[in-house]
Order: sequence, then C-alpha cells, then structure tokens
Amino acid sequence: MDESLPLWGILLTLTALGLWLEHRFRWAAHLGSSLIILILTAICANLGVIPRQSPVYDVSTIRSPRWRLSGCCC
Repeated sequence: MDESLPLWGILLTLTALGLWLEHRFRWAAHLGSSLIILILTAICANLGVIPRQSPVYDVSTIRSPRWRLSGCCC
C-alpha cells in the first residue's frame, strides 16, 4: 500500500498546527513556526506516527520547472 498520501496529510496537518500555535500563543511566537513544526514532526516520528524514512522526504525527486533550467535570468 502506498503511504504517501496519508503521510502528506499528516505533514500538512502538523504544519497547520505549528502555524496556528505561533499565532495563538505568545510562547510559540517566540519559538517560531519552523521550530515548532520541526519539534512536532520529530515527536511524531519517535512515537511511530510517521515513518522515519520515506520517499516523501527525498527532495531530490522534486523536479524544477523547465523555464528555470532554460538559462533565463529574469
């Protein structure tokens, strides 16, 4: 079974939760949403909610748009 879609859903939910916490609580605003999301994701990975390794995490599979590779500098 392909687990990419549920994993993307969990990661987007954690991102939304981190952004909400940053806007809702003063302590979270001091930490920043990036750090909060990183901490939440690490907790979920250590608890086994999300896998520690997945093709979803591999950024090298994401392709750049063709116009970026054409040498246009604008």
